[in-house]
Amino acid sequence: MSRRKMKKYPSSFKARVVLETLKNEKTLSQIASEARIDPKNIQNWKKELLENIELVFDKEKAVTGYKEQVREKERQIDALYKQNGKLNLMLEWAKKKNLRNMDYQSRKEIVILNKSAEVSVVEQCKLLDLSRSSIYYEPEPLFSDEQLAILNQMDEIFTDKPFYGYRRVYLDLIDQGFIVGRDRVLKYMRVLGLETFYPRKRKTTIPGKGHKIYPYLLKGLDICRPNQVWAADITYIRLTKGFCYLVAVIDWYSRRILSYRVSNSLDTAFCLNALQEAIDKFGAPEIFNTDQGCQFTSQDFTGLLKTYGTQISMDSKGRAIDNVIIERFFRSLKYENIYLREYRGIPELREGVFNYMNFYNYKRPHSSLANLTPVEVYEVNKEVRETKQQNRKLVLQNAV
Repeated sequence: MSRRKMKKYPSSFKARVVLETLKNEKTLSQIASEARIDPKNIQNWKKELLENIELVFDKEKAVTGYKEQVREKERQIDALYKQNGKLNLMLEWAKKKNLRNMDYQSRKEIVILNKSAEVSVVEQCKLLDLSRSSIYYEPEPLFSDEQLAILNQMDEIFTDKPFYGYRRVYLDLIDQGFIVGRDRVLKYMRVLGLETFYPRKRKTTIPGKGHKIYPYLLKGLDICRPNQVWAADITYIRLTKGFCYLVAVIDWYSRRILSYRVSNSLDTAFCLNALQEAIDKFGAPEIFNTDQGCQFTSQDFTGLLKTYGTQISMDSKGRAIDNVIIERFFRSLKYENIYLREYRGIPELREGVFNYMNFYNYKRPHSSLANLTPVEVYEVNKEVRETKQQNRKLVLQNAV
């Protein structure tokens, strides 16, 4: 039995797909469905782009690699000449020279639009150098509707009961009529990035290979001013069809959200963008606290913090509660906004989150902040805050 040929996509097609992904306007499932490709290909292409993006600025290195590729192609062509003869090779080239100028997707569209033509689909695929199965292939989404329903319910359970481990989450799902196994629940917890709020031996947040882990610096620390300590974390956000991720940077003292980013994949880039935006707007903090996820332990992320002289703090192993301030914000966001709306896609979600951030920072009083808003605590001096608190007390006394 002959081996099935792997599908080949031109660089221009890959570039368009990855650029669409980097826009963060659509989920991976939506992009894959529109491009008629497997979502895993998009993830691999995006990773390859980010790993080799330095070649855009390192011309010498790029040229060296290109020349080596050219030499390899020349060797392959020489072998073909020797094997098949110059005449056969030139004949094959003459038949396809015009078709080679078209990208893979365009050639597929020719066949799809001409299925009823006099030339059969089989012959068209041969002439256009296409796999016949690719004409009929419809990529499946990453998760079915049933699986998305389980993921969304798990997110609600964990937001309401962050002390639940996967066994209790499993039992809760069973009680609600979902058909799912414990191993599947454990796998979905990793997809959602969930970690139970109590110490345990099992390691769920895994740093990248070779990444340095920094000690937790907040134990016993008196956090008494803005920009003394910032924190960041990532959470799962459900959509009508699919899901995405949100990273947020918060000022620990005032609870103000300094920046955030939405992404359709878990990578370091959108975390870096959120961090840089916060620093550009508010300056660098004295201490920055995160969990031990690979996005935050990466050299790019820690290196940016070191550039500004910021001390790096990381939650202890199995201690998600060490970063409880940002976890409480995510809980508020979901109960006060996400769960009350059914966002259909990333653009709609971005608008909704933007409006909620303004409400949270500027209008929503916090009992832990003496019923002041995060912006009031962050920007207004101590005397003004105390005056506002006294005025509120007088109003309440007069009302009584």
